[in-house]
Amino acid sequence: MMVSEKMRGPTGMKPVGFFNGKEHSRMKTNEHPQRMEIWYANLPLRSGSSVQGGGRPVVVISNDICNAVSTVITVAPMTRRMKKLKLPTHVVIDVPDGGQSVVLVEQIMPMDKSLLKSRMGKVKDEDEPRIEQAVKEQLGMRSEGNEQHYYL
Repeated sequence: MMVSEKMRGPTGMKPVGFFNGKEHSRMKTNEHPQRMEIWYANLPLRSGSSVQGGGRPVVVISNDICNAVSTVITVAPMTRRMKKLKLPTHVVIDVPDGGQSVVLVEQIMPMDKSLLKSRMGKVKDEDEPRIEQAVKEQLGMRSEGNEQHYYL
């Protein structure tokens, strides 16, 4: 079925589905995700796992050079479920639709860019350092001035 110009959204992209009442469209082929942008993505499903999968928002955490030239980027999935908020790898952020979501930094994953469907917005400047710190904690990287680490 052909998508008429009337069915295309304001970006000119074909619609692919809805999330929280908002229509999402396919990524343009010349469009590259940027670090700390929030995208709607179709993550691979992993049955029997607590790893996030299916259609959901993700935060792009890979650097912009890789985002532009590689077919694979690094993302952290997001959820609306406000659980385990004391974990150093769960970062609550305000999202473009006015609500809040948790960035699940312990579930950092590589992802093919073809799984990105639409740009939803950008992480607020004040939230970026908290996500970066959570990434350092997840990867066991030491930060200057932060001697508290979460190891067994």
